[in-house]
Amino acid sequence: MRSRVPDEWVRQAEGNAEGATRAFEQGRFEQALRMADEAVRLSQKICKRQPGVGLWIDQLTSRLRTRAEIRQAIGHHRAAMADAHEAITAHEAGGNPKYSLLVPDLHILLAELHAALGEREPALRHSEAIEQFRQALQSGDENTHLITARTLSRYAAIMLLLGDHERAESAARECVTILRPRIAQISRITDIVIFGRMVYHLAQNTDPLDAEAAAKLIPLMQDGIDQMARTVSPSPLAYTDPDQRDRALGVLNLLEHQGKLLTVLGAPRAAAVFEHHSYHLIDEPVRTWPEILAALREVTDEAVRLRADPPVLGS
Repeated sequence: MRSRVPDEWVRQAEGNAEGATRAFEQGRFEQALRMADEAVRLSQKICKRQPGVGLWIDQLTSRLRTRAEIRQAIGHHRAAMADAHEAITAHEAGGNPKYSLLVPDLHILLAELHAALGEREPALRHSEAIEQFRQALQSGDENTHLITARTLSRYAAIMLLLGDHERAESAARECVTILRPRIAQISRITDIVIFGRMVYHLAQNTDPLDAEAAAKLIPLMQDGIDQMARTVSPSPLAYTDPDQRDRALGVLNLLEHQGKLLTVLGAPRAAAVFEHHSYHLIDEPVRTWPEILAALREVTDEAVRLRADPPVLGS
């Protein structure tokens, strides 16, 4: 007969796990790590009291994954690797098989950690787990599509760190292909930000960047601008939030790159309009952005159709 797990252990583990996630999201890394340490310690204690119970194993792997992310954020890469390896071992020893992407996700995390340390071979080896995400797309599950898109953006960043621009560009293109038809329905801000970043990456790294390539990228970039702007709060109080400022600056960066693409397309006056807004949109109240961006979309649609400056801009 198994020993009973005290309810207090379970409650304390859950409380610390939730607190660690919340503190991490708010950038309070020291507190997040303390709470993650306690959540992992209690989960390990629970698993030792009742070995082989899938629920306890799943909770332990999730909490190890969270602590690894926190350690990654504060630069404790070796400790984060140890957590990732322990989580893989725990899951393979009795985790719920429905979490089939957990182990490949941990391998991508390991690839990120090795790449950050300049360790090319192990980074490449662990990054091969991306194939399991690509295969999972065949399930047709919408959540799997979004998880795969997020992972492809991480894989693209790994490849950039390793200097493999071809694989990075391919992953960015796959990510955009998955997210673009879903972008209007996406509510999670990080997914919208990923879309904007991947389009930005494609605009920076397409080679050769000629008028034909620009014509294909400009509508994607406009989607990125419109959707990223959707994540910026119209409340003046939001300007004190670093995330809000980052997203607003993200919109400006995309506007600047749209201007460069319009120049390549052969629409210099349209490009000048975008360059102006890349500097001055931030001075306008956020509530007026939709109207401004709708007008800019009309400019890009006409420019792409004509492969030249729209007549409305004058001579």
